[in-house]
Amino acid sequence: MKEVIKLGLALLVICAIAGLALGLTYNITLPRIKAQEEAARQRLYRNLLPGADIFKEITIGTHKYQMGLLHGQRIGVVSTVTGKGYGGDIVIVVGIDQVGRVTGVSILSQNETPGLGSKAAQLPFLRQYAGKGAEELKLRVDGGKIDAVTAATITSRAVTSGVKGAVDQYLHDKERLK
Repeated sequence: MKEVIKLGLALLVICAIAGLALGLTYNITLPRIKAQEEAARQRLYRNLLPGADIFKEITIGTHKYQMGLLHGQRIGVVSTVTGKGYGGDIVIVVGIDQVGRVTGVSILSQNETPGLGSKAAQLPFLRQYAGKGAEELKLRVDGGKIDAVTAATITSRAVTSGVKGAVDQYLHDKERLK
């Protein structure tokens, strides 16, 4: 019995030291991790809204925008939206210029079928949105200008609907973004 208590206490001390070391390491590295995340987010915003030199977060109602500025002048926004895909939510980030045309699209997260719906997150599909306004943001099978991913119409519609929703919301909020 005495031996079990000794082993238990030794294990407790080892776990406590390991826990403290892990917590200390986390606290020391947290600022670096946050800085890296912010740098990655800024790179994404710059890729989606080329030309912007700074981004400023603006909230209108429940919708948040990253307003892209060049020398203090608004050149567009970056908006994050969610679409309902075949495998669940698809988180989409959309760059939109001043007149409401898409400048870029990126998928932050998705759980679509590998090899089918997941192809919607690849550049050949996403590049189709660049330069398109709200009226053109429909799949070709629905009378629009976007080619769906083969065998992934639900996913393609979800992404297209999300991008169109972001553009429509921006056009609605545009005058309040000053």
